[in-house]
Formats: sequence, C-alpha cells, structure tokens
Amino acid sequence: MRVNISKCGGLISEHCYSTAVAIAPIALAAVTLFVLVFAVIGKDPVWAVGEMTISEAAATRDRGGVVRMIREGAKPNGRYSVRPEVIASAALVVTPLEAAALNRQDYMMELLFAHGATLPNQQRRRLMCFLYQRGSEDMYAFLAEFSPMDPPINCTCYEPYW
Repeated sequence: MRVNISKCGGLISEHCYSTAVAIAPIALAAVTLFVLVFAVIGKDPVWAVGEMTISEAAATRDRGGVVRMIREGAKPNGRYSVRPEVIASAALVVTPLEAAALNRQDYMMELLFAHGATLPNQQRRRLMCFLYQRGSEDMYAFLAEFSPMDPPINCTCYEPYW
C-alpha cells in the first residue's frame, strides 16, 4: 500500500511513513536518556561547570551561594581564584569583597561585611586606588563610607588587579 504525500508530491510506502513519524520521539527519548545518565553521575552534558568559588559567587551576584559557602566553611576574607571573563579577561585571585567591588556589587559587599568580611588597610587602599583610577566613583564612595581614606590618595605603590 502506498500513501500519497501531497506536499512532497511523491509516494512513499506506509512502512517508511510510520518509520519517519517514529524517528522524532525515539530521538527525543535517546537524548533524554543521555542527559539523565549524565545527571545521575554528576556531569553536565552541555557544558562543564567547575566548582564556583565564593569570590566568583560574589562577583556574579549569587547571594545564596555566598551565604551557603560561608556556612560550609569558606572564609569571607580568604583569597580565591576567579575564572577569566567573570571579572576580567584574565584569571584573578581576589577576596570576595574585592570581587564584589570590582564588579560594582555594593549590596554583595554589605552582605559580606554582615558575614564577617573585613578590609585591612593595605587591601582597602589598593582596592580604592584601583576603583578611583578606573573611574568607579560609585564604588569608591561606597567603600569610603565604610572606611574613609584621607585624600590625596597615593596609588603609585599599589599593583593594579589587571
């Protein structure tokens, strides 16, 4: 028996037609099974997502991640790596406060301060110099509220972040 497919203008057998119709659901089921198998073993089949650090969480506005990591033992004053393109084109090693400031996340800085983060003088001066030189007046003013620095600021002795 032949089935007339008017759009195609041709004839195909009933067997070929039913096979063609069945391919899409079978393919979808195979892809779903593939994704589920990878999920069970803890892998992401689409992209590899590494373990996020608390500094990356602070830079990417992940409040829940920051609080969870602190509760799990991450130090709010520790220095953690940040992958390229999260803050800068190169990888950095910064504190969560620095990561939040460099990505202009003042509310994230407030959260970190509330959970015990501190900004020692040397670190504060370096960060404020960098913000000042970048023209980040809003973040500079925000940090100055928490720990004022007497002008003029001498930034010649501080390494830039990038």
